[in-house]
Amino acid sequence: MDFDTVQVLPQKPSKEERKWIKKDYSKAGWILLMHLALTLILAVIITLVYKMLGVFYPDTLAWIYQEMISSPNEMTFGAVLENIIIAVVAYPIVYFVGCAMLKVRPGAFFQRGDWNGKFLLSMLVISLALQVAGSAFGSLIIELGKQAGVNFTTIDISAKPDPATNFMIYILACVSAPIFEEMIFRGLMLRALSKVSPKFGIIASAALFGIFHQNIPQAVNAFLIGIALGYAAYKSGSIIPGIIIHFVLNANGIIQEGIASKSETAAGIVFILLALVFVSCAIAIIIANRKKISLPAVSEQTKGRTFPIFITSVPVIIALIGEIALTLTSIQKM
Repeated sequence: MDFDTVQVLPQKPSKEERKWIKKDYSKAGWILLMHLALTLILAVIITLVYKMLGVFYPDTLAWIYQEMISSPNEMTFGAVLENIIIAVVAYPIVYFVGCAMLKVRPGAFFQRGDWNGKFLLSMLVISLALQVAGSAFGSLIIELGKQAGVNFTTIDISAKPDPATNFMIYILACVSAPIFEEMIFRGLMLRALSKVSPKFGIIASAALFGIFHQNIPQAVNAFLIGIALGYAAYKSGSIIPGIIIHFVLNANGIIQEGIASKSETAAGIVFILLALVFVSCAIAIIIANRKKISLPAVSEQTKGRTFPIFITSVPVIIALIGEIALTLTSIQKM
């Protein structure tokens, strides 16, 4: 996965250069918009199908629709199935169209790249430490919201009484999300946003990844993790390390949710122990490899060619407005 960077730049970009840069940033916006539109359309279609099945088969299938509308913020059987269907249908479409837009082979992001077990383990530990920090920040945001009389709803991956629902949650969180989300964000998005500055690409794709989760507590967590995943893709030239790390992170989240469902006290103790281990190890790894593990440098000229141009792209603005609007729906008064 090669990144074309500008080596020698004048202080300010010319009009033609701005158009060239904005064109690539706009591709990222179109990709995000395409995913958003497909997701909403499929969600409406699936909900209507659920409702129709409930009408024609009231004794066997009506409960799926009723369960969804009665618990809109919970990952019920119908909600998890809906998310899996959307992922299987929408993500491949977005990915292949996005590859065509960026003029890259679909298999380019899955190449072996330049990484080994040591690199993978180092990035995994750093990512787990960032997950701990993100979870702590997310919990703080939720508590501050409660003090202000606001409820920040998040994606519910806690254990359910129904084994079938739990199994599908595992598939969604540990198979679908790691593969498809890495394809879009550490594949397409990182590629489109890194033409001028890989550092901007890493940070911007992580920010979009956070907003994509459509709730504030998890957006913070996803942003921090997204930086590590983006860096792993940049250094390795492949999304394969990111898929593996993403799988472990989501599995860790489900395991901790499972512990919390049994005992909040036990979950708190486990969280503290894991925080001590992961954060300590991550700090040691960064110190030992401080000359190797760092985000790419950015010149003053490059800075003027990243965010100031990125935020003027119409597709980016529309995509951000859509994602932020959906994020606001996750905020409820208590």
